[in-house]
Amino acid sequence: MIDKALTRLGIEFELQGSEAVALCPMHEQRTGRVDSTPGWSMNIDTGLFQCFSCGYRGHITRLVRDLMNLKDFAEAAQWLQGAGVTGEEVKQTYERRKAQRVKRAVAKVDEAEFLAFDEVSEDMAASRDLNVQTCQFFGLRAHGDAWIIPIRDITGKLLGWQEKNPQWVRNRPIGVKKGSCLFGYDLVAGEQVVVVESPLDAALARMHGIEAVATFGASVTEAQLSMIATRSPILAFDNDDAGRDSTKKVSAELTRLGVRHRLVQWDDPAIKDFGDAPERISDYVWASKDPLKIRFEQIMAAK
Repeated sequence: MIDKALTRLGIEFELQGSEAVALCPMHEQRTGRVDSTPGWSMNIDTGLFQCFSCGYRGHITRLVRDLMNLKDFAEAAQWLQGAGVTGEEVKQTYERRKAQRVKRAVAKVDEAEFLAFDEVSEDMAASRDLNVQTCQFFGLRAHGDAWIIPIRDITGKLLGWQEKNPQWVRNRPIGVKKGSCLFGYDLVAGEQVVVVESPLDAALARMHGIEAVATFGASVTEAQLSMIATRSPILAFDNDDAGRDSTKKVSAELTRLGVRHRLVQWDDPAIKDFGDAPERISDYVWASKDPLKIRFEQIMAAK
């Protein structure tokens, strides 16, 4: 359906699962340079696309409008209908294929499949200021330039994994409930734990003698909050809008639950997370403060 529409548009692509991968069809128009690396992909179930090089993204209707020099999205939708692609068909195909993929993928998850990925090399570990021993401790694996990060429940059972490289992040199997897990939670032993977003930042913290867990992103679920509340947490979410919002929400909820906790105070806008300043991780953790003390200092400073 959508793949046939791409062919009619003259786009040569390679189908990788549900992703059509190709040279960006609008790269030269947007940048003035001919695209030489296939960094553009479209999900053939949803029609959503993105170029990781020039940032061109959207729905297939935008692609049709731009390539065919059409007046608006209505004309693009008509063109797609003529090619056999309708909005309802896209939606139905997406829901059907998603259900099929989840069913197949969940059945395949096991340790043997996960361990078939490569061990992290010294060079790859060093690229994130890690060593091989720490990567082995957390069970990190590799596939090409992608990190393979295990997603385990509180007992250590493998639920799936996250594939992460500089351009994209993919969860396997599709639909894996990583929101029910904290990366590294089954490995930490101390009463106090630092909470970060990225599993690689949790590994980096351990390099500096600090036990940490990761939420797999800025969004924190109730299940993750329940696990965080069993420790004496130090919140070190990313120094960006999403991270600051999560810090505020999680801190408020921990306060409501009566859980004592501290907050890392980022003092440099250029530092987003531990990965940007590995040499200062210990300083940031030890300088973390109780949120009530932070509020008191803010009030006094405003006087």
